[in-house]
Amino acid sequence: MSLSEDAPQLSFCRILVATDFEPASEMATAYAATLARYFGSRLAVANVIDLSLATASEVTGVGPTREQMWQSSLDKMGRVIDQMNQLGINVDSRELDSPHPAAAIVELANASNPNLLVLGTSARRGPDKLIRGSCAEDVIHHARCPVITLGPKARPSRESELSLKTIVFATDTQHQVVERAGLALALAKAVRAKVYICYVVDGSGTGKLRLSEIQSQAELALRKAVPASLYSWCNIEYVVRTGSPGERILDLAKEVKADLIAMGARHRSPCDTAHLTQGIVEHVVAEAECPVMTLSTD
Repeated sequence: MSLSEDAPQLSFCRILVATDFEPASEMATAYAATLARYFGSRLAVANVIDLSLATASEVTGVGPTREQMWQSSLDKMGRVIDQMNQLGINVDSRELDSPHPAAAIVELANASNPNLLVLGTSARRGPDKLIRGSCAEDVIHHARCPVITLGPKARPSRESELSLKTIVFATDTQHQVVERAGLALALAKAVRAKVYICYVVDGSGTGKLRLSEIQSQAELALRKAVPASLYSWCNIEYVVRTGSPGERILDLAKEVKADLIAMGARHRSPCDTAHLTQGIVEHVVAEAECPVMTLSTD
């Protein structure tokens, strides 16, 4: 099984960006605006007021009331919308409240069916993550649409024009490259970027000769999944490395000065406790110096 011989089609006509108006979200909103201008997209800016932080009354003095939080959100959203209008971007706003912001964002995304969801994260770790989890992490593993996340170390181009010259697509040799590489290649075609299709082999306990054979087989499998006809419109290079997947993906991204990392993110059930540890996707998002696009897989 391989990708279609035809060039994949890409549409980013509807982009949703989730914001809490904090610095990480401000960077994500600016990036979403750059994407919207490049693709001529309609942009929806969503804020979910976290009711778990609200107090029932001003008398308690513990925190802001729901009404105060709503007013603050509306004021900040108004400024964001004004900025987008000045840039000539078609923009809508979405104001919600919920004690579970991540679930509300996912529900909104799944209902409005955007082509892309953009968000920022401070990549919460330690006791705070144990108690509250990570909003971005929950969204990444539950949203059906592609998600671009800007982590705490991401430094996307500040130019007004979109800069996507190099994309690292991290994959396995099975269903992900077949079902998901098409979108990464379509994006590369749209922005005329070079794509590094990367697969990381676990070489622990494997001799050098056997490891070399595994690497060769992996590269052959990747090449077979991409028809030769696609090379006429997409510059592709295959990279097979050994070691920790997260670290090797990040290493390659630094080496090639990647503007975007694309990778699969498996769907996670609500009762899954995987948020208590850091997986490959979470590690890459937390450490990447560029935005990370995750593509939902079952």
